[in-house]
Amino acid sequence: MEGRKSGKKQTLHFEPRLNPPAPDRPGTAEPEGFSHFHLYVCAAFLVRWRKEILEERDFQGLMLLLQNLPTMHWGNEEVSVLLAEAYRLKFAFADAPNHYKR
Repeated sequence: MEGRKSGKKQTLHFEPRLNPPAPDRPGTAEPEGFSHFHLYVCAAFLVRWRKEILEERDFQGLMLLLQNLPTMHWGNEEVSVLLAEAYRLKFAFADAPNHYKR
């Protein structure tokens, strides 16, 4: 998995061997689809690297860190842990009235 720039937009690409089942496919546990779950995946990334993020002292350093997260050698276990954290965050906050407004 690695981040790649697409124009001005930063995207995250999983290696084909690491692609988890897409939560927005019919018959999966995510009735709202991946676009809603994506919020929690991003939050899980921030939780995962919170120490490094808090250590950054300037905006440019923070952006460089977030654009170059050390995920190049991640395998299924790391992806599964990240997705599990995202599901945990969704379960904890999805029904909170003020944390996320559509």
